[in-house]
Amino acid sequence: MNAQSPLSVNSFSFSPHVSTQMALCQEDGSLSVIDYDKNVLACKFKEHISGAKEVIHSPLSKILLISVGTDRQIVFYDT
Repeated sequence: MNAQSPLSVNSFSFSPHVSTQMALCQEDGSLSVIDYDKNVLACKFKEHISGAKEVIHSPLSKILLISVGTDRQIVFYDT
Protein backbone atom coordinates (compact mmCIF):
# COMPACT_ATOMS: atom_id res chain seq x y z
CA MET A 1 0.00 0.00 0.00
CA ASN A 2 1.42 3.35 -1.06
CA ALA A 3 -0.14 6.03 1.14
CA GLN A 4 0.61 9.64 0.31
CA SER A 5 1.85 11.81 3.12
CA PRO A 6 -0.12 15.01 3.76
CA LEU A 7 1.36 18.23 2.42
CA SER A 8 2.27 20.99 4.79
CA VAL A 9 0.42 24.30 4.62
CA ASN A 10 2.92 27.14 4.46
CA SER A 11 0.53 30.09 4.62
CA PHE A 12 -3.15 30.95 4.64
CA SER A 13 -5.20 34.08 4.16
CA PHE A 14 -8.81 34.86 5.03
CA SER A 15 -10.71 36.83 2.43
CA PRO A 16 -11.60 40.38 3.49
CA HIS A 17 -14.47 40.26 0.95
CA VAL A 18 -16.07 36.82 1.41
CA SER A 19 -16.45 35.96 5.08
CA THR A 20 -16.35 32.17 4.57
CA GLN A 21 -13.44 31.97 2.13
CA MET A 22 -9.78 31.31 2.75
CA ALA A 23 -6.78 30.58 0.55
CA LEU A 24 -3.85 28.38 1.50
CA CYS A 25 -0.57 27.54 -0.16
CA GLN A 26 1.34 24.31 0.16
CA GLU A 27 4.82 22.88 -0.12
CA ASP A 28 4.08 21.32 -3.53
CA GLY A 29 3.52 24.80 -5.03
CA SER A 30 -0.25 24.62 -5.09
CA LEU A 31 -2.74 27.23 -3.93
CA SER A 32 -6.26 26.25 -2.86
CA VAL A 33 -9.31 28.42 -2.24
CA ILE A 34 -11.73 26.90 0.26
CA ASP A 35 -15.23 27.83 1.35
CA TYR A 36 -15.00 26.58 4.92
CA ASP A 37 -18.68 27.19 5.67
CA LYS A 38 -19.74 24.79 2.89
CA ASN A 39 -16.61 22.63 3.30
CA VAL A 40 -15.82 22.73 -0.44
CA LEU A 41 -12.76 23.38 -2.53
CA ALA A 42 -13.69 26.40 -4.69
CA CYS A 43 -10.60 26.21 -6.92
CA LYS A 44 -7.02 24.99 -6.98
CA PHE A 45 -3.97 26.29 -8.86
CA LYS A 46 -0.50 24.80 -9.37
CA GLU A 47 1.62 27.61 -10.78
CA HIS A 48 4.80 27.41 -8.69
CA ILE A 49 7.58 25.03 -9.70
CA SER A 50 8.53 24.50 -6.07
CA GLY A 51 6.96 25.38 -2.73
CA ALA A 52 4.51 28.25 -2.39
CA LYS A 53 5.50 30.17 0.73
CA GLU A 54 3.01 33.01 1.20
CA VAL A 55 -0.48 33.89 -0.03
CA ILE A 56 -2.55 37.05 0.43
CA HIS A 57 -5.94 38.28 -0.70
CA SER A 58 -5.99 41.64 -2.41
CA PRO A 59 -7.56 44.28 -0.17
CA LEU A 60 -8.92 46.01 -3.30
CA SER A 61 -10.27 43.18 -5.45
CA LYS A 62 -12.34 40.21 -4.30
CA ILE A 63 -11.09 38.02 -7.17
CA LEU A 64 -7.33 38.65 -6.87
CA LEU A 65 -4.91 36.46 -4.91
CA ILE A 66 -1.13 36.81 -4.83
CA SER A 67 1.45 34.19 -3.89
CA VAL A 68 5.21 33.99 -3.69
CA GLY A 69 7.23 30.81 -3.81
CA THR A 70 10.68 29.38 -3.27
CA ASP A 71 11.00 29.40 -7.08
CA ARG A 72 11.39 33.21 -6.78
CA GLN A 73 8.14 33.86 -8.62
CA ILE A 74 5.25 36.12 -7.69
CA VAL A 75 1.98 34.78 -9.09
CA PHE A 76 -1.29 36.67 -9.48
CA TYR A 77 -4.51 34.62 -9.57
CA ASP A 78 -7.89 35.64 -10.96
CA THR A 79 -10.30 33.51 -8.96
